[in-house]
Amino acid sequence: MREEIKRIGFVTFHDVSVDVYYDTYHENKKSTAIWRMRNPDSCYKGAMFMNNDIGKMSYPPDTIIPIQTAQDREQIPISIIIGEKELTPKLIEQMSTYMKLEHKRRNKL
Repeated sequence: MREEIKRIGFVTFHDVSVDVYYDTYHENKKSTAIWRMRNPDSCYKGAMFMNNDIGKMSYPPDTIIPIQTAQDREQIPISIIIGEKELTPKLIEQMSTYMKLEHKRRNKL
């Protein structure tokens, strides 16, 4: 019987609670983080046209593009999958360090 992924806790990153899941089939010593933009509802959802010759996008007439703030576009972690059954202080510290470095890289800070 195949086991399911189980939530084993959370870690706090800035103002976000990041769920941590245990996957029995995940390689030990590795973690996988899932990231997304802070406010995905602020994205434009609709058709756009890409001109590959000049590398520019255009939109259909009367298209309204939502206004986004830098905080809307910020990439944040939403969950982490690990191969460990328990959250130890050392593991939490490693995840926090990883999230800080990856946050800087993803958001070009």
